[in-house]
Amino acid sequence: MRKGFRGLISTGWTRVLSTCLLAVLMVYTAQAQDVVAYRFSPAHNGIAPGGIQMPVAMYWRYTASPAPQNPAAPAIVGNTIYYACRDRFYALEADSGRVIWRYPTDQPLDAQFRTTPAVAGGIVYVGATDGNLYALSATTGKYLWSFRAQGAILSPPTVVNDVVYFGSTDGRVYAINARTGEPIWRGGFRTLDAVNGAVAVADDVVYFISADQTLYAAAAATGMMVWHMRLTGTLYALSPVVADRNVYVVASNVLYVLQARSGRQLWARTLSDDIVTEPVAGNGMLYVLTRDGRVWAFDNTGKVLWNTKEPVFNNPVIAPPTLAGNVLVIGTARGGIYALDASNGSILWKYLLQSSSSTPQRPTFTDITAPPVVANGTLYVVSDDGSLTTFRADAPDSIPPVITELEPARGVAMSGAPPIRFRALISDDGSGVKTDTVQFLLDGKPVKYEFDLVKGEISYLWGTKEASATPTGQEGGAITVKPLADGRHTVKVIAEDWRGNRTEYTWSFIVDNTLRKRPATTQPRIQQGVPGVPGGAGGRRRGPGGRDEGGY
Repeated sequence: MRKGFRGLISTGWTRVLSTCLLAVLMVYTAQAQDVVAYRFSPAHNGIAPGGIQMPVAMYWRYTASPAPQNPAAPAIVGNTIYYACRDRFYALEADSGRVIWRYPTDQPLDAQFRTTPAVAGGIVYVGATDGNLYALSATTGKYLWSFRAQGAILSPPTVVNDVVYFGSTDGRVYAINARTGEPIWRGGFRTLDAVNGAVAVADDVVYFISADQTLYAAAAATGMMVWHMRLTGTLYALSPVVADRNVYVVASNVLYVLQARSGRQLWARTLSDDIVTEPVAGNGMLYVLTRDGRVWAFDNTGKVLWNTKEPVFNNPVIAPPTLAGNVLVIGTARGGIYALDASNGSILWKYLLQSSSSTPQRPTFTDITAPPVVANGTLYVVSDDGSLTTFRADAPDSIPPVITELEPARGVAMSGAPPIRFRALISDDGSGVKTDTVQFLLDGKPVKYEFDLVKGEISYLWGTKEASATPTGQEGGAITVKPLADGRHTVKVIAEDWRGNRTEYTWSFIVDNTLRKRPATTQPRIQQGVPGVPGGAGGRRRGPGGRDEGGY
């Protein structure tokens, strides 16, 4: 009896301990996925705490006030997202986009929040254009205190060892007590111009770039200068990156790698075009983007591992990229999002993020102006229409792309004399249009089309030459073209999204060659039965079967 009882206790405690251990591991994993600093760490190396599976689909979208050129990426702690947008600061639920609190609660701030927030010790720190660094309760949003600089604070705060470091347009870098806001560096570190980039901190040294074209290193404890370096050329990237005991900075088309402790230059690489953002650096790897739309990968000795021979993106990159596992995520102006295989540069997913006010008939565009953030399997993207959009691999997406014809309009009677322009819009707000599935057929025959992902527009010009093509749009040959014959003609556009949802959309027009040639009409018509753009204000999300569900 005693033996059986002892065995029962042993078995029960083993199960309890196993359950507790699992719970501890789950909590540790969740904490490891928190994002509490600009570009994931005080060193700002751009490497996310976890990976993400591609392709992804839209999960939910929260839209606040439009904030042109908003550079503030969100911070994430547990199930709470901290998001700065224009004249308010928000805490949102990570799984729904529901607002938990906002600051100020009543009237908007008479200034703009323009920094990625930092979170430490239950306090959220965010800078504003009124010169204040605000400290708010992470739980309630209650105002705790603020520190007033002599210029706007556009530099994301960095918190290390209970000290908050940040720059200001007054040309100073400040170090203040994270609990009280009291200055630690009396008067701050003075430079000759604005310090608008993030301040990196590693191994008790603080690194920052001033608009006076100088990279500075200062002792974290005292603010005394350790070394400095004059940078020549255009400074597109205003934040230094620290990784592998090196400091990485860029100026014009040159990538500089310096020894972190001494500032001694280890190597430099001159590329074919200007480097437009801070690099991703760490784990012996380095990724940079150039203005011509190419991506470069180096090892930490400067050896080129690969580069994209053709441009990956056509629109300017405003914010630095993010590395999440083996996926490099890039956002561009006009809503382009690209996910590349970090080992070879191949495209894993691409997406056009349209403005929250966009419709399939009248698309409008928004710029991605903050670094993409990845945490807990979710991709967070800030756009300057005031939206925070989230994507997940397990987000439901059963809605096929939406196709809208532009010209010629459905049923119109027209001359068949060339040139005739055919145009349609293709959009997919779920997982995005998979461009290699797009087909354009005229009277059942594939034609060589052009597809602009940024506009979502497919077009074909019937001119003096006609090129037959494969279904993917590759050229097959050229023949002389006569006017289109009298009678009914059909246009078919076929497209799939990244989840394999397929749309075939057909419309027709009439050719009567006795008619005078006239300008083509543009009367958009949305495909019947296909919903429009999901998402929008209030954290709307896609529910089962592609439904929209209100976040609150």
